[in-house]
Amino acid sequence: MADDRYFIKVHDGFPEHPKTIGLSDKAFRAVVEFWCYSHRQETDGKIPLALFNRLPPKVRKELLVDYAIMHETHVEMHDYLEHQQSAQEIAELRKKRSEAGRLGGKTKANRLASAKANAKQTGSKPVADIDIDKDLATNVAKSKDARARPRPDEFLDWYLEYPRKTGRAAAERAYAKARELVSAETLLAGVRAYASDPNRVPEFTKHPATWLNGGCWDDDPLPARGGSQPDHGQRALAKGIELLHGWEAQQHPHEPILELEA
Repeated sequence: MADDRYFIKVHDGFPEHPKTIGLSDKAFRAVVEFWCYSHRQETDGKIPLALFNRLPPKVRKELLVDYAIMHETHVEMHDYLEHQQSAQEIAELRKKRSEAGRLGGKTKANRLASAKANAKQTGSKPVADIDIDKDLATNVAKSKDARARPRPDEFLDWYLEYPRKTGRAAAERAYAKARELVSAETLLAGVRAYASDPNRVPEFTKHPATWLNGGCWDDDPLPARGGSQPDHGQRALAKGIELLHGWEAQQHPHEPILELEA
């Protein structure tokens, strides 16, 4: 049976690499987990701050030294695309697999049709027809279930991308309904476009459930706002560190703040 899983690349000298050998066990694991997350969610090495901020402060500092760059809304893994597949490459691989599966399905259908015809000719029609019909019905049912039933972690993957964290229970119910209409990939693409839209105003960002119930994954980009866009660069990194310090102060009020250079 063909293996339909996707894989990241880790060379056999990775644990002893100069950038890696000094990492703590937690930081080492976090690097691999972030690579897996980015490959699975097709983010080209970008990790949501909500996910990055789950790590202990010392681990975050370790990663920011050699493995990650802090931005306002995400953390970017160093040199990710030099070693891992890009989102475009993964999409092309998925398309090839889908085409191969479609051709394989045609071959199987032809075999079943041939078996059914032979069964009629040999006089064993009742038993053969019943078995073949059961196989076809089972295959169709499995195909529909796989397309419509969300994976357990699908909603969490989507929710981590959404720019406003509120009303999670309502959002989860709305997500289940939306999945009856479109694929998980469509919802992820839509929320990433909405989250990264430069004209989205944070205070007017829709509730997650409102966005889902309104079918907003098909919306056009927001209209341009007046005024010039700020120049990010070094100021963006400084802002990211400021946000990180603020989060640490809330979560660990009695611990010293780790100083990170902008």
